[in-house]
Amino acid sequence: MGETGKRRRLREESHPAGTRGYAPRGTTRTWRGHRLGLLAVGALVLVANSNSFSSALVFDNASVIGADPRIRQATPENAAFILTGRYWYVNTTAGLYRPFTTFSYLLNYAVLGNGPRPAGYHIVNLALHEVNVALVYALGVLVLGETAPALALAAIWGLHPLLTESVTNIVGRADLLAALGVLAGLLCHVRGASAQGRRRMAWMAGLAAAQAVGVFSKESAAVLPGIMLLYDVTWRERAGWRQRAPGYAAVALPLAAFFWLRSGFDTRMLIDFSENPLVSASLWTARFTAVEVVGNYRWLFLWPAHLSADYSYNGVPLFGWRASNWEEAKALFALAAALGAALLAVLAAIGPRRTGKPPLFSLVLFFVALLPASNLIVLIGSIMAERFLYLPSVGLAGAVVAVACALARLRFFDRSATRPVVWAALGVLCVVYAARTYARNFDWRDDFSLWTSAVSVCPGSARPHYNLARELERIPGRLPEAIAEITWGTR
Repeated sequence: MGETGKRRRLREESHPAGTRGYAPRGTTRTWRGHRLGLLAVGALVLVANSNSFSSALVFDNASVIGADPRIRQATPENAAFILTGRYWYVNTTAGLYRPFTTFSYLLNYAVLGNGPRPAGYHIVNLALHEVNVALVYALGVLVLGETAPALALAAIWGLHPLLTESVTNIVGRADLLAALGVLAGLLCHVRGASAQGRRRMAWMAGLAAAQAVGVFSKESAAVLPGIMLLYDVTWRERAGWRQRAPGYAAVALPLAAFFWLRSGFDTRMLIDFSENPLVSASLWTARFTAVEVVGNYRWLFLWPAHLSADYSYNGVPLFGWRASNWEEAKALFALAAALGAALLAVLAAIGPRRTGKPPLFSLVLFFVALLPASNLIVLIGSIMAERFLYLPSVGLAGAVVAVACALARLRFFDRSATRPVVWAALGVLCVVYAARTYARNFDWRDDFSLWTSAVSVCPGSARPHYNLARELERIPGRLPEAIAEITWGTR
């Protein structure tokens, strides 16, 4: 490699993709090149979710939106009640503090005048999701270094049917806002590390604001510092630690404010056994079951054919150390696959060409983002839920695209023939995911369709049968079916 090639390589490694002075391969320096691709992806996301606007206040929406008097009027008193109160107004045992999410409901209900009509809430949810799709694209440019893979990442993630519980389910807005805070915060951190003077101060202010929006919307957004550290360690050559340090100070301020305000009332969570049966299991049984759930998440991402709004008791069998039991074997396979994938990514990342950095970052991003809801460290209110994957699935989508890009660059095959096949496969995957998302949205149309779907997917879970029985009871002439559902466990 000549001197010019060396300088080019050093420049590309020293500056993150998309920052001043460096344009990744395949990108343009004008907004137009990014705008057209983003508009296309955004249009696909809109089409895939076009049937979500007619969904009713199903599941928890009726209690969070319909039974919270704090969002009825935009008054200073209600604002104070939201800022100093729990997220669940009608549930004093949840222990959750998400005032920014509740303020967004106040915006819908009182300011925009939507009241109990769900259409306006669905529009805001989809708008937030579209913003997050754009942020994922920006992250893809940053990590993958090219616009085409970044668009593939944004499309695969934005169209994935696993995200319907966060997008179509109105109370999934907490996940939308938390992800927005984390994604925007990470991008502000990266740009701020390469900026100077007032520009750096502006990026740091944006980072602090993003962390505040995220963590005051949902507690899981506290993973932002961990994801920042993951990026800094993975691409440590792009900036010095002295330039990165202000970012960590910026996120510390909103985190400190959050924990100080949260400490003003009792936030202990009383975990119901029916919601998370791990509370009654031994330490190792609970952790191995949690590992099995992580494996289930990865499988649902790859094959989202059977999705459910509920995985409570007994939707996920507890790990029991029975080698002949397929559920126990799945937990061990999930653990082995996770360790193997991490090892391969690390080996690729430290190799001579370091081509494994994008898949390494993506895989670890998945685990870091999922950690607060994984039940691996602290038990939470649910054993498993698809909404927990809204942000972590960015890492899974990134790993898929990174592997596809690696296949397209393999020297064992004719690259001119391999590339079209790889991109065609990704295109087909996006179409399949979009169709599945559209079909999945019909399950969220009303409570009857939601619990009918949940019973068919998780027949061993108790709550879907109970909730379906309540819906059947309201329909004239279907009382025998309601009785059959409520007594399903005795048959």
